[in-house]
Amino acid sequence: MGAILNIPNGPANVSQIFPAININDVDEYYIQVLDGDNMPLATTTINKMMSCDDSVRIHFINSFGCVDGITMHLSVVKHISKSESFKTPISTPVVKSRHNNNRFNVVAQDVFTVKTMFYGENEMRWLDELFDSPLAWVENGSPNELIPIIIIDSDREKVKELDAYNYEVTLEYTLSHDKIIIKN
Repeated sequence: MGAILNIPNGPANVSQIFPAININDVDEYYIQVLDGDNMPLATTTINKMMSCDDSVRIHFINSFGCVDGITMHLSVVKHISKSESFKTPISTPVVKSRHNNNRFNVVAQDVFTVKTMFYGENEMRWLDELFDSPLAWVENGSPNELIPIIIIDSDREKVKELDAYNYEVTLEYTLSHDKIIIKN
């Protein structure tokens, strides 16, 4: 049985291997492993590069147990806040600055929705690994600063463009750590 060889092929890894190439000038790339006759033995997924202000790089555990990454566009950030309430007895005389109804057990979180249409039929199994991953992180400015996230929803929709099909991939996630709300 052959061994599994891990070939780090993310932008940070490739820029170290090929320092003469400015990774910011690259639109997409892939890496191939060739045999002695220059025949491909393995080919990585195509890495699509995005250089826009709303791009988000998500890292996840793939089916080999290694960390993989994908860049997507930030589409929506939705803030959700839920709580319970209780009423206090009205004091006499009524004090206008005192609350009669109060919130407690406030649970708040931001839900981030990211999308991409850069991937076709060949990458669907790889994207399933992202959807099914138990652990994921989002970059916080650099590949070395990762914030843990929880993938809460994902889907893909087949979209026909001219003579080919692409997939609109949507992913929703929250930050792994809860917001600390002052308890009353």
